[in-house]
Amino acid sequence: MNNILAINSFILTIRPFIPGLKWKFNLRIFYLLCFGLIGIFFVLYIFQINSVIQKTYLLKNYEAEFNFLSEETQALGVKFAQANTLENIESLIKDLSYEKIEEIRYIQLVGSQVVTK
Repeated sequence: MNNILAINSFILTIRPFIPGLKWKFNLRIFYLLCFGLIGIFFVLYIFQINSVIQKTYLLKNYEAEFNFLSEETQALGVKFAQANTLENIESLIKDLSYEKIEEIRYIQLVGSQVVTK
């Protein structure tokens, strides 16, 4: 309490020596501060709107790319299923000169050793 009284008495003693220091409410300063705050908030609002528009544009592009890739995946799945049909595999076997196995013959081992010197 003593500190507060000391500060108040100090201000009261200095106030008469500073000519421009008045404690009354100045309406002009209040309006300038209000318009300044409105201007700052307006600039911040413009930056926020710019950020939202940029993110919306990116999201739209990503959705379009996702839809394109999902359609391409479905088309590739259909092509893969068509390429792996039994008819295509049989024609591939004929092109590679494979022969059908008719008789199976096993190698006859002489003795109990598989490899000899």
